[in-house]
Amino acid sequence: MLLRALLVAASDDDTQPLIEALRRGGYEPEWKRVEDEAALRAALITHDWDVVFCDYSMPKLDARRTLRILRETGDTLTAIVVSGQVTDMMMPIMGGTATVRVLLRLNPDVRIIVASGSNSLTNESELAAAGIKHFLPKPYTAETLLRSLHDLLHGSS
Repeated sequence: MLLRALLVAASDDDTQPLIEALRRGGYEPEWKRVEDEAALRAALITHDWDVVFCDYSMPKLDARRTLRILRETGDTLTAIVVSGQVTDMMMPIMGGTATVRVLLRLNPDVRIIVASGSNSLTNESELAAAGIKHFLPKPYTAETLLRSLHDLLHGSS
């Protein structure tokens, strides 16, 4: 199954494990890696992406800036997965609930996977109230993420 994936990552070493996991999960990824703002903007103009995988912190572009660019360009993604600290409910700059709110402002129909090592039911309740149906407690496997991504893209969620 074709999956058009834009990977905001600092190096190919960061992307290869994800691409391999997508293939193992039955996807045929058509993908592009970008690592700076100019490349991200160009990729958003030239292609329609099903999903964006974004590292939280990189030398030339971080997740917060990526979200702002998505908002500025008016991109209407089906899904976004932010890896690293931004998906952790306990992160210091912008926690999971705040990230969800930003993404929903960008596109009210966006489907989101949130992951966290937090055991706080309050945070999970806040996410459920925001309409989040895909919550992955850390640690999780690539296969678990792939199942959630498949359900998110092809299920009723």
